[in-house]
Amino acid sequence: MQQKGTQRLETKRLILRRYEPQDAETMYHNWAADEENIRFFGFASHKSAAESEHQLALQMEGYGRQDYYLWCIESKADAEAIGYIYLNAIDEAEQSAAVHYLIGKAYWQRGFAAEALACVLDFCFDAVGFRKIHSHHRADNVASGRVMEKCGMRFVKKEYLEKSVPQLSGEYCFYEISHQ
Repeated sequence: MQQKGTQRLETKRLILRRYEPQDAETMYHNWAADEENIRFFGFASHKSAAESEHQLALQMEGYGRQDYYLWCIESKADAEAIGYIYLNAIDEAEQSAAVHYLIGKAYWQRGFAAEALACVLDFCFDAVGFRKIHSHHRADNVASGRVMEKCGMRFVKKEYLEKSVPQLSGEYCFYEISHQ
């Protein structure tokens, strides 16, 4: 594997890029302040754009590392941040990582999540050299499972997880995709 860090990626309709400080306002308005939008992610909705700005500043600190992958998803049509996608749980020995994504509610059901995920999977396999990418979603978030399946990820198992954040405890569906 050759860690590359968060590189600018493009699709037909999206730019996947590093966050910039000015994204805090759209982050707040497009997803971070909306309880419904973030209910599967375990963080409380932001009460102000200043809270989003603080959170974003913390997240941006990781950009100096080659093993840090956090993309802001920007719509080319309106040049606005509409969500994010990131990798974590990177395992060098197994050449694997987990992928997670969120799209602002106003942009749901337009294929943006699948477009971003497909782009990141290609980058992971072709540019970095990962061999396996995995993910999961709450069982009641079936749309996320459809996104994973559309991108070639296969269902592995369903399992009940007891989480340290009570609202995240529940049944989860696990997916993975391998590349040879």
